[in-house]
Amino acid sequence: MLTNDSQTSGDARAIVIGAGLGGLSAAMRLGAKGYAVTVLD
Repeated sequence: MLTNDSQTSGDARAIVIGAGLGGLSAAMRLGAKGYAVTVLD
């Protein structure tokens, strides 16, 4: 997974594929960094 903190200005979006433990953990971390996260299972 690549992240760039300079792009989290409020309009950054991410899609996480998989709603298992790893996917939900990634979604939580991305959300905490300001990404709008969509989780697909």
